[in-house]
Amino acid sequence: MLHNNNVPNGKTVAKRKMIDSHVHYWNPDRVQIPWIYKAGGKFAQARLIPEYMQQIPDDIEVEGVIFVEADVEPTQGLVEAKWIHEYAKQVGTIAGFGGISGLVVYAPVNQGKHVANYLDLLKSIVDFQHVKGIRFLLEDPSRDPTIPASETFIDGVQTLADYGLSFDININCHDCPEQFPPVVELVKRCPDVQFILDHMGKPPISATPGDKRFEFWKTHIDAIARYPNIVCKVSGAITEVDEPHGLPTSAQVKQCLDVVVEAFGHDRIMAGGDWPVVERKGSELKSWLGLLEEITSQWSQANQEKLWAENAKKMYRI
Repeated sequence: MLHNNNVPNGKTVAKRKMIDSHVHYWNPDRVQIPWIYKAGGKFAQARLIPEYMQQIPDDIEVEGVIFVEADVEPTQGLVEAKWIHEYAKQVGTIAGFGGISGLVVYAPVNQGKHVANYLDLLKSIVDFQHVKGIRFLLEDPSRDPTIPASETFIDGVQTLADYGLSFDININCHDCPEQFPPVVELVKRCPDVQFILDHMGKPPISATPGDKRFEFWKTHIDAIARYPNIVCKVSGAITEVDEPHGLPTSAQVKQCLDVVVEAFGHDRIMAGGDWPVVERKGSELKSWLGLLEEITSQWSQANQEKLWAENAKKMYRI
């Protein structure tokens, strides 16, 4: 929703309300996250809300964010959950930032029904109402891509329904297209679980319609979207260009977004920044949000509001 805000020169600036559906924060002094040291530079440093807010365009007001686990060392999953829960309470709300509205944390769903024991322990160390979902990262190319369709993994994900938790699916169709078919089966087998597909499944964004890579991704987007218990995050595309640095073009993003909108409709998509991972190829959050605003500027006001805030509120039960 756009809200008018007075500025010193007497003019009025329309501010867009946003629920950022995909944000990472970390403090390496508190939580062990191995990959940030390999990435080096500022990734190996604490990445927290003040720095995030510096990247928000002036025309956007962050009504809230969804924290998503940061590919933490699995033995540190509960440590990360406790740390981010405490950090969210410490920060609360500040000017232009409505707070951390919900948490998507790690849980070992690969252990099948035994994940219930982990979730019961999680309930004892955080305010469980703040926990909205679980993510078990699936994009690692060294991992067997068929795992999500295994009976044990399906049992683990099905258990989430007993706790009122959603499951974020993070695959990389760009580099590992074989990861997509098993998660379609997973969604099919878990009709009582709410799924969220992160980053549009990471499409091969430099490919074009008609290209084999693009058509494979599109076919599986269409297939997974047929199930009503999954929605899609419009996020992460900025890191999926074939070139080593820079932004994808607006045309490249739009051709993927058009596929997602056609498959999911306007009621099942939501915007995410993917900060600070969005910076991995030398770009920045402000550029991604500006690009997304440009592409969707001709949408109806109602559909823009759904993308930027309203759908995330519904999907993550804010």
